[in-house]
Amino acid sequence: HAFWKFVADKYKKDNVTYFLYLSRIYKSINSASLKITKKKFKDLLKEFMEVEADKYLADTKGRRNQPKGNVVAIEEAINGKDYYKFQV
Repeated sequence: HAFWKFVADKYKKDNVTYFLYLSRIYKSINSASLKITKKKFKDLLKEFMEVEADKYLADTKGRRNQPKGNVVAIEEAINGKDYYKFQV
């Protein structure tokens, strides 16, 4: 949500839906990013992280890291299907 809000604020709100539409048409998020922002998607993400990092710094510092040795994803077979459980 934060990424799309960043795109809406910086490149106009209408470009968010156009961005998603182009990524589906071109089958490439990088091509859509070049069309809308004139930047590669990787560079756009880098810019987003630089601009928005300060907003989320306090939240990131307050989180605990996952204790070492715990399994993060568990694969289970139920009714012949594989499921993944993620520990938040």
